[in-house]
Amino acid sequence: LAVDLGIDANKIAAVPSGADPIAEAMARYRPEFPNNLLRFEKHQRNSETSFTLRNGTFDEHEALTVIDDHTSGGRNKRLFQIAAEGYGLNVTHMLNIVDREQGAEAVMADHGIVMRSLFTITELFEYGLAERHITQDTYDNAMSYKQNNAIPTDR
Repeated sequence: LAVDLGIDANKIAAVPSGADPIAEAMARYRPEFPNNLLRFEKHQRNSETSFTLRNGTFDEHEALTVIDDHTSGGRNKRLFQIAAEGYGLNVTHMLNIVDREQGAEAVMADHGIVMRSLFTITELFEYGLAERHITQDTYDNAMSYKQNNAIPTDR
């Protein structure tokens, strides 16, 4: 996916922990593996989220592509970007499997990050509806939820 999008980041990392296997699989496609894979750890304390580098080496200002399984409003993506840049990395791109279309793409663009996704939640629900895996009512409820829980994008 990264190559198809013209992304040539030296390092790959996942937003922990759901996307760890995805990032590792992508990193394996590069001849630098395992040296191109950075691993972070997510910490939750009360309502605060933080990320720390668990292992991996890199040069200061080295480009990092961040991988995640899904994105919604972009809060964790932004916190991850701040943490990675605090270590001296240059976060340029974020790749997701599913964009829940709740504002993350605009949030990250406001901070200089190009975010791409394989699917949008709308595409997945449209497919489910077309193939009769879900009902129209389920589709309508999901689209209503998406709309009602999106971060306003009027910048």
